[in-house]
Amino acid sequence: MITSTVSRESPNSPNPDFYEVRRRRGDDNVQWMNRLLESYTPQGMVMLLLGGTDQLAFRLRVAQAHLRHDMTPSSWSHIALVVEPNVKDVARSRLVEISLDPPGGFGWAPERNAVQEHVPLARYRDPEAFPNIAVVDLPPDSASSRTKQRTDVQAARERFMKTRGTIDCCDLVLQWLAFGWGAGQAANPLFAGRGIPSAVLVESLAAATGFDLTPSIDSRMSCPEAVWQGAKWWYRLHDQVATRRLMGAYWVGHTFIPPAK
Repeated sequence: MITSTVSRESPNSPNPDFYEVRRRRGDDNVQWMNRLLESYTPQGMVMLLLGGTDQLAFRLRVAQAHLRHDMTPSSWSHIALVVEPNVKDVARSRLVEISLDPPGGFGWAPERNAVQEHVPLARYRDPEAFPNIAVVDLPPDSASSRTKQRTDVQAARERFMKTRGTIDCCDLVLQWLAFGWGAGQAANPLFAGRGIPSAVLVESLAAATGFDLTPSIDSRMSCPEAVWQGAKWWYRLHDQVATRRLMGAYWVGHTFIPPAK
């Protein structure tokens, strides 16, 4: 279990409760998570950050460069919510997400506001396809139990799927696919305040627990990079406003541009 280390933090230090765990040579992402669980027990709402390497992931990672101080591509292209964790066999855990390339297709997306349920976590096992991975854990607040938090998130998910008038993720999916595929003259949706659908979903669900996942930007333009920054760098603001912080671990095995020396 991770414990708070506030007293040992320097003013510009990254979140000590969100730390790097190297992927061993030959390990896939499921094995990496299994090894993480040997020393870390998730406390609440668990999110899975991923950075892919295919053409669409490349477009998404580059699109988020404007949120970074050095304008380099993000390490992250997707985020999903772990709704059915299985600590004995991580590969059997289930996710809720809004993927822009779902293996089984989109189906009739309008009836679910584009949300995809019952996705096997094993889909993201391949470390070559998804070399960057992070487990982001949002503990319940002091007045709530983990069970209540899970109930609140589930209720919020059901509302999200039925309220396209509030946040239309079908529209977001189409805008991001147009940008990703270079269709017509589609511009980067982030420039118009249109977030990446997967992140908009988890941002909305975190808000149902009273937590602002990305406090420096509008929740409607949320993206995986903003969640990453919130977990690694904005924890002091979370401490002050929400009196709790994101926890977890990560491994970044791929960047498009080598870090500056």
